[in-house]
Amino acid sequence: FYPKASTPGCTKQANFFNDALEDIKAKGFEVFGVSKDNFGPLEKFKASQGLNYELLSDHGLDVASHFGVKKGASVTRSVWVANKSGKVLGGRPCSPADSVDVAMQIIGTNDSSSTVEAETTDQQSKNQDVEM
Repeated sequence: FYPKASTPGCTKQANFFNDALEDIKAKGFEVFGVSKDNFGPLEKFKASQGLNYELLSDHGLDVASHFGVKKGASVTRSVWVANKSGKVLGGRPCSPADSVDVAMQIIGTNDSSSTVEAETTDQQSKNQDVEM
């Protein structure tokens, strides 16, 4: 989750994930960016930055609320990792600079036979099942 496309922090975070995309995919995971932006600004941002992964619009902040990262009319910047069946393996707030490291740490501590508890705020539940 990131607060707003085309802002300095979000641009850094998006490009860090773009740079790490092949390593993430090699571990069997995909990357999606989620913000409350409408589709038009998201497509413009994706094209201007040459991003090779999908950006998703959560304009009503329903998904952000589900993950406990809704912050007023925006979101708390955070990383969440889910497996292919939709089970959330972990997640937590992060800065743009450490977002890929957070994702890789969660990916690295999970394999097909184990799960770890998410580092969560009081509002967030552990190991949620979500539709992806």
